Amino acid sequence: MEVQHSKVKSSRWTRRCRWATVVLFFLMWIVLSFDVPFPEFYVLQHIPTVGAWIVIFILMRYRLLKEVDLYAIIAFLVLHLIGARYIYSCVPYDEWTESLFGVSLSETFHWERNHYDRLVHLLYGTLFSLPAWHLLDRYLTKSNGILILLTVQAILATSALYELAEWSLTMVAAPEAAESYNGQQGDIWDAHQDMALALLGSLISCFVLLLISRHTKASQSD
Repeated sequence: MEVQHSKVKSSRWTRRCRWATVVLFFLMWIVLSFDVPFPEFYVLQHIPTVGAWIVIFILMRYRLLKEVDLYAIIAFLVLHLIGARYIYSCVPYDEWTESLFGVSLSETFHWERNHYDRLVHLLYGTLFSLPAWHLLDRYLTKSNGILILLTVQAILATSALYELAEWSLTMVAAPEAAESYNGQQGDIWDAHQDMALALLGSLISCFVLLLISRHTKASQSD
């Protein structure tokens, strides 16, 4: 009886943490929507945000997301909120690091472009590999090798679709608007490097998930 009561209490706490995280995200979204530097791009930047939350609520409704998956997705969307506020090529991280530590990242590492978008693509692969792995593990296969292959393919496929969406924008939008939204910053290999970073992030996550899976199976067999 005590064990059952403990499980119910734990479930309630988990549910409260989940919804508290969701509420905090939307409060952050509201705060970061005030006095945006580039209001002409605000709606365009947040079309993916709205789409992501529609999918998240569907997955939550049918209990398809583990807690760690939900938090990973929300962490990524927080990064997107920051990028969407300033547009990715203008995120003022140099001002932030100079204010906090007295150094500029761009000067320290001799960067000639804003690399915030690179960070986000890397973390897309890192964070979204978690829900991809767990959903595939739950519904498709228990083979670690196949899980790695399919998870990486899912990340690369969705990353490629996003790059195609950015490219299609250049076909219909004014050149200046498309350039500002895409954040290419004069790099003709921008899409390729973004996808490569997403791949790297996915491989890192898959390696960690593989270690966790092996440790879990070893513990269960003891």
